[in-house]
Amino acid sequence: MDYQVRRPDGATVSDRVAIQDLYHSTQGSHQSSEDPAHLLWRMSNQSLLADFIAVLQPRWMEPDLAIALTASSCRFQLDLRPSSLSLRVDFALSIASLGVGDLPLELATADGSLSVDLGGRSVSQSVQKPRLRECVVFEEQLLAVA
Repeated sequence: MDYQVRRPDGATVSDRVAIQDLYHSTQGSHQSSEDPAHLLWRMSNQSLLADFIAVLQPRWMEPDLAIALTASSCRFQLDLRPSSLSLRVDFALSIASLGVGDLPLELATADGSLSVDLGGRSVSQSVQKPRLRECVVFEEQLLAVA
């Protein structure tokens, strides 16, 4: 996971420790759960993707073949400027099965994004069609798994 936070003064922070310090310093003055900045901080984690993935899993997952859908990377961009309170998450999804030695064998990937704009009172989400990996299964891998 990669985080980038734009502070209320407009400066951008991407260092993990600096982001944690910023979180702790702002949450002292924003303890109300109705505060928009508090709400954005609470949404800035992978649990935001849970409902999104839950909708895709029945379409892209095949339990009998041990095929599963997971978020393989996430980039969170949190904007705390009062004029543009928003959150954007760009993520990559991995569609994988069990390979040799029960290691994941990635079959396909798909990129997606989710945006929350509190000022505009909007939420948008999108995901691209899955792209098959090149040379995903070699004959010897297929035989080893079988």
